[in-house]
Amino acid sequence: MPAPSGRQPADCLESPRVLWAAALTVAAAVVAVLVVREIAVRVLHPSPAFAPLTVAPPVVDTILCTVVAIFVVMKMNFGPNPVLTWRRDATES
Repeated sequence: MPAPSGRQPADCLESPRVLWAAALTVAAAVVAVLVVREIAVRVLHPSPAFAPLTVAPPVVDTILCTVVAIFVVMKMNFGPNPVLTWRRDATES
C-alpha cells in the first residue's frame, strides 16, 4: 500500500519512530560522552578550572551536534528518493 506521498512504506520514516529514535540517539550520545569524560578526568586529573572537561560543555556540544545530525537525516527523508539520496551521500567522501 503506497504512503500518502506516493512513496512505498519501506522508503518512508514513520514520525513516531523517528522521534523515539532521535530521543534515544541524543540520550545514548550524552551517556557515551559522560563516560568518556569521566575516564578522561580520572586519567588526566585536570584542574577544576579547566572548562573543557567540566560537565556542561561536552554535554551541550553533544546535544547540539546530535540534534543537527538528526535534522539532516530527517531532511533527507523528504527528498524525492530518500534511499537513493542516503546511499549517494553515504558513499561520497
